[in-house]
Formats: sequence, C-alpha cells, structure tokens
Amino acid sequence: FARAVNPPLFVHPGWMLNWWDCLGGGELYALTSRRNGVLVGLLPAQIWQGRIVFLAQSISDRLDALYVDTEAAAEIRSALVHERLDLQELCPESALAGPECEPGSICLFLDLRSKSVPSRVVKNLRTQERRLGEHTYETSDAPREYLPELFRLHEARWETKAAESCGVLADPRVREFHNRADAVLSEAGLLRF
Repeated sequence: FARAVNPPLFVHPGWMLNWWDCLGGGELYALTSRRNGVLVGLLPAQIWQGRIVFLAQSISDRLDALYVDTEAAAEIRSALVHERLDLQELCPESALAGPECEPGSICLFLDLRSKSVPSRVVKNLRTQERRLGEHTYETSDAPREYLPELFRLHEARWETKAAESCGVLADPRVREFHNRADAVLSEAGLLRF
C-alpha cells in the first residue's frame, strides 16, 4: 500500500481484509504483477456471480488496483481484457480506467468556496444550516470516540423514516467491520472524523 501510486483509502488492507472477514462472500481473487520477482501490482478482488468484482465494492466509494507505476497498471489491465468484470466505483484517475469506464457514483468532496458550485446548492445548504440552529463542527484525529456516535445518529435518522429498511449501519456485521477498519486505519493515521 505504501509504495502504490495514489492508492485510495478503500484499497488499504485494513479496509479490504476486515471487509472480507465481516462481510465477504464468493471466491477470493487476486491478480498480481511482478518484476524480477517483486510485487509491483495487485488487484484485490473476488468472483461474484461469474464476474470479477472489487473487494468491498458494495460499501466503498473509490476503488482501484494497487500499482507502483503505470506500467504495472497496464499489465493488470491487459490481463483483464478477456475477463467478465464489474469493477464499480473505479477511481476516474485510475490507470486502469478507460473510455468505457463509468465514473464513480459518489462525490466525496464539495468545495463550497468554488465558483462552480450551483447557487441553488449553496442556498439549500444555508437554509439547512439556519434550520439546524446553533451548532458546531468538530474534527478529530481520534475517530474511535466518534464511531459510536455515528451509529447512534444513524439509528436516530432511520427511526424518523417510515421505511422497510433500517439503513446499512443497522447490520451488526457492518458495524463490526467499521469498528475493525477504524482501529487499523486510525493507527495508520489515515482516518479522520
């Protein structure tokens, strides 16, 4: 992970391996690229319904293979040419992405100072901020203290909905996964609330 070119957080072993332990199914699949016996590329995946899919793609927003350079990424891509793939949430900047790839579905960051943010979005945010009343925003480099609060807020939000579902965090396996991943990613200094 440390040698990879711009690896997304969701490809960190602390995320992927804990996801597999808590939520995984299907058959593990790993495609590797080596030079002189040294690992230079890795696609952590699984076989699901006859297709190669990313590990954890059901709950991860930005996925990719791990590679040390574009040559290693090209080797992985060429090895996948004739495979049945469903690589959802592939990072648009990934060296694996080609013109046939659809962009991921989630925007993780919106710079409200940018001139490109539509005025209606800024207006809606300001309206919601007024409705919220007095509040503060906090960040923490110790996410472990915030995860139980996230679970509590999630429950409270879903209690207000008249829906059949209880939200993704209602599943005890998903909570266990987040607790495990939180511990590893926090220790690595990669997680912030």
